[in-house]
Amino acid sequence: MNTNAEILKKVNLCERIELNSNTTSKAILLPLITLFLIGTSSLVFLYSKMGVGTVFLLAASLFVIGMILYTRRILKKTARAYIKGDTLVVNFTYGNTPKVMNLKSVRSVKTRTMIGYTYTQLNFKMDGVSYNVVLFGKPQTRESAENIIGIAKQLAA
Repeated sequence: MNTNAEILKKVNLCERIELNSNTTSKAILLPLITLFLIGTSSLVFLYSKMGVGTVFLLAASLFVIGMILYTRRILKKTARAYIKGDTLVVNFTYGNTPKVMNLKSVRSVKTRTMIGYTYTQLNFKMDGVSYNVVLFGKPQTRESAENIIGIAKQLAA
């Protein structure tokens, strides 16, 4: 799917248009593993300089608690999404139930590309609650998620 005409055709035929790939959870693990390795190497350095003491135990416990909270936060905000007709379906990676909504409820979409992966921030309001979701993965199309949602919203209006 390379052109706007093909996107319009898929929206008209109510075919599924993926906004990000199935590799979402694998793609998220790389930055988390990198952060964990940096923190672990810092703790090893601190241990080699000071030994086991109050400072080391405090730093180690804060690091472990911080990693758990940060990982939980990232997993709760990440999701997979697709468009089918004038409907957007968001499946969260962890915790929340899937959300099905009309494209008109999407407030803003921002897409960035880095190292072959797309990072899309999707803001929408549903049932009076505002959601801020991150779609992360390899792009499924040449068009960004921002353009696809914009085209589908224009067609749905």
